[in-house]
Parts: sequence; structure tokens; C-alpha cells
Amino acid sequence: MIALGLDEPTKKDLDRLSADDETVNKAVALLAKMEQQGE
Repeated sequence: MIALGLDEPTKKDLDRLSADDETVNKAVALLAKMEQQGE
């Protein structure tokens, strides 16, 4: 988790964090797909 310099993250911060989660999930799925093709 990214440490935010605020006690309460703003909606903008939460949107950015959820976008990061989506990016990570896509990357993980892509890596898994590539590994399957490589076998």
C-alpha cells in the first residue's frame, strides 16, 4: 500500500489507488497468460 501523507485519503487518492489495483490485476493476468503460452 502506498503511504499517503494525509490522515484521511481524499476521493481522488482512493480513485488513484483503485486504478493502481486494476493495473496490477491486469499485469498479473497478463503474466499468467504469458506463462501458460510459454509452456
